[in-house]
Amino acid sequence: MKPRHTRSILHLAAALSLVGAVAAIAAGLWLPPPADDLQPQPVRGGGAALVGSGNHRLPSLASLEPVMSLDLRRPLYDPPPGPRPTVTAPRSATLALSLVGTAIEPGRTVGIFVTGSQAVELKGPGARIETPGGPIEVLEVGPEAATVRYAGKTHVLEIETDRKK
Repeated sequence: MKPRHTRSILHLAAALSLVGAVAAIAAGLWLPPPADDLQPQPVRGGGAALVGSGNHRLPSLASLEPVMSLDLRRPLYDPPPGPRPTVTAPRSATLALSLVGTAIEPGRTVGIFVTGSQAVELKGPGARIETPGGPIEVLEVGPEAATVRYAGKTHVLEIETDRKK
């Protein structure tokens, strides 16, 4: 087939499509709808709606009342659940801290503490030792003992002479 012949066939198909579209628009504008097609029909909900033989007829306002009463501004998804309450284990009343030595200098005293996780801490009076069970506050350091506060209770730690290894 020659390109000229193909082009003329395409032009003819476009022209026929255009004529068909114009004819469909003209028929839709000039022809009235059939009068016997519209009949009031009872609708569930107490109202009446115009129901035709085709599905292109609109329902009455009374039949749309349940749909119109819906809250359309509500969230389109279920919100995620709120944060779960965190359950904290009660603090252990046992003190996981031991005193292994003291360093006393003029104007400064320091205690050498070993925590339950075997960490060595050098702390003086007023310092805090952070442990998983809660903070331990060093109140006083003496030559042979140290006084600490843990979970609201005061404990006196003496230097351990025989430490298990």
